[in-house]
Amino acid sequence: MRQSATVRSLIATLLSAALAGMIALSGPVAPASAATSTDTTSLRAKAIYLQGKGDFDGRDAAVAALTKQSSWQGKVWRDFVEDWADVTAGMKMNTAVPSGLPTKNHVFILLGSALTSSGKVSTKLERRLKLAAKALKAYPNSKILVSGGAPKNGKTEAAVMKSWLLANGVASSRIISESKSTSTVGNARYSMEILYKLGGYTTYTIITDSSHIRRASVLFMAGTVRVEEQNSKTWSIKPVANVVYPDLATAGQKALSASSAEYAASNVAGVFGLTSQYKALASGTTTSTKLTAIALTKPSRLAYGIGDSLSTSGMVVKASYSDGSSRTVTGSAKLSGFSSAKIAKGTVTVSYSEGGVTKTSSFSYTVGKANSAAKISLASSKAKLLKTKLAVQVKVSAGSAKPTGTVKLYLDGKLARTVTLKKTSAGVAKFTFVFNKTGTRQLSVTYSGDSLTTSATGKVVKVTVSK
Repeated sequence: MRQSATVRSLIATLLSAALAGMIALSGPVAPASAATSTDTTSLRAKAIYLQGKGDFDGRDAAVAALTKQSSWQGKVWRDFVEDWADVTAGMKMNTAVPSGLPTKNHVFILLGSALTSSGKVSTKLERRLKLAAKALKAYPNSKILVSGGAPKNGKTEAAVMKSWLLANGVASSRIISESKSTSTVGNARYSMEILYKLGGYTTYTIITDSSHIRRASVLFMAGTVRVEEQNSKTWSIKPVANVVYPDLATAGQKALSASSAEYAASNVAGVFGLTSQYKALASGTTTSTKLTAIALTKPSRLAYGIGDSLSTSGMVVKASYSDGSSRTVTGSAKLSGFSSAKIAKGTVTVSYSEGGVTKTSSFSYTVGKANSAAKISLASSKAKLLKTKLAVQVKVSAGSAKPTGTVKLYLDGKLARTVTLKKTSAGVAKFTFVFNKTGTRQLSVTYSGDSLTTSATGKVVKVTVSK
């Protein structure tokens, strides 16, 4: 379901803010884009908010609208939110350094943790450092970026981590430092900026705790997109595996809780500099986006017989909104006006309501004669010459219609019996045969049809007659 006014109410507030000079993109859009900053800002914030709420239809609608503004930016965001959703659903944790990591153009990213009050390595940070030392030993061509500010006693996390690594045999030339961040949001923003400026890196592997890796992974993907938007071009760097200390044994085995997913989304907004817009959506202080129209793709089937049920296969209903977004709402649309009680032409009305607004569309259909089928059933496929009284039944089916035409039964191609069906016959005609000739005998049937049903021919059945 598309979210309530809380979700759909961003545009007017953002327009007002934009006019006051309060809103700007965290980075430029692709060169080909003619979108305004307010357009892309509102749609990006909406995509983040709806992702966190688990409303993937609404998220996709926002990304689709963003794609209309900039095809390049839309693709970047579509890939990002899909990868984000995969991480939210579950994630493999590597408690030991995995094999098969790239041996070229690869960097480990070690996330810091609070130092002791005297500015020394805490127990939590030391266990991450030990993992990092093992990783660097296993991959001697890889470098490591240590990320963390939050100084204690005049020392940043990055500086303390670098000193520890140097003391444990890691060459200074392999260590890159990021010392501005005070949270995972900052880790992602500043680390990815540094790697982009350095150039040459195509893959990275995050080292942290298992309870932290999923949120961190999403934020670093967001940090990559932020750099791409700032520089108006795609950046060929991607995450590969992870290395974690198992502080939470069940981490990654199931989808994130609703509260954890929303917290991650709020952090993603922080990476993009969209915190105020995200909070406005979460608090419901934005102006509603209105339903403006629905577009209808007709069902595949538009011709019916008497008694048939309406088929919606192939039908698609897409809602459009005042912010330029659109989404598929087929399952929430209501249909009225269909009847197959008589031969006629008709119109089905399709309506969809949201936020007190209802939009309609329609399609035409026809009802003709019910399609019928005739089938022969035998009591046995064998009979004795002049002895067996073989029971033969013909069933004419035509949906909910009650066929009343004539049934003709043929033996070896020659008319043998004719029965006129009544409405009370339920489409069944019964016969009895005694055969006067041995061999393989063939029974076939035709049904004439009537004013409400089509004619039909049944399949030939065979009877073996012996002495």
